[in-house]
Amino acid sequence: MTHALLGWATALYLAAAPAVQLNVQIDSARFAVLHEYEDGWALAPKGMKLLILRYTVSNRANYPVEYSRESVSLAVTESSGLLTSSLSPAGLAENHFLDLRPGQSASDTIWIEVPAAMRDPRVRLRAGQSDTTTAIGKLIRPERGSYFAPDGYTVMDELPGKIGQPTAFGTWTLRVNAVENDVPSKSHLIVKATKHRLMSFSLEFANAIRTDQIFDASALNAILVGADGKTINWNRFLLNAEGTDTITSTIRRGKRANARIYFSLPPGFEAASLRMEDPSSGRTVIYRLAAS
Repeated sequence: MTHALLGWATALYLAAAPAVQLNVQIDSARFAVLHEYEDGWALAPKGMKLLILRYTVSNRANYPVEYSRESVSLAVTESSGLLTSSLSPAGLAENHFLDLRPGQSASDTIWIEVPAAMRDPRVRLRAGQSDTTTAIGKLIRPERGSYFAPDGYTVMDELPGKIGQPTAFGTWTLRVNAVENDVPSKSHLIVKATKHRLMSFSLEFANAIRTDQIFDASALNAILVGADGKTINWNRFLLNAEGTDTITSTIRRGKRANARIYFSLPPGFEAASLRMEDPSSGRTVIYRLAAS
């Protein structure tokens, strides 16, 4: 996960080396919530999104110049004057140093956490004696992923979900496949109180990143919301698809795991929605339920 900002006004620069004759040009920019790179992944926390910049660095000097991320300073502002900047890993080379011959160029990528509603960022670039601020809003196309509102720019912290359809869920893709009401327990771990009934949800989690992930109860938090606004937490046991035992497994990229969760409902409780919370980002997927 990228380094968290200590507020919108936090500024952490990649210090520019004086007198280095480098020319920097932004080639592309996009917003995202999840970004994978060669050595890992970055996930924007609740209230934030990632601005991913790809740029080209050119050596204008008539002698070789050593480029590293410390040669270039990047910061992001908006019309409101807010400044947000962050050190982020990128994928130029393992040691992040490169000797540029005269006239030689190299591309690099950096990502920065910015407010979720930011739409028209301005990027301040400093390289040697050069210091420019460029509006890059025209480079950014609207996104249509699960996290984005209809405007294509604003990242939502609460996502609408639909039973049977996949949606982004942090580093996973989540699908709630089925809802079962008044079901029996097949495990000693699932116990209902006197006069209560059990409601069960069948889940499918697919690994959405290249890195293997451990799939267990820490991957989610689930809350059932009643028609009267009262809430019930799940019993914290993530069971296999049959509901007979707990599940813990390693899931490779593109592979899936099926699981089941339970709620013990008191008499008169009418479930209106299921809130599936992603602990890694703090975002929530909300599923509206038919009257039980």
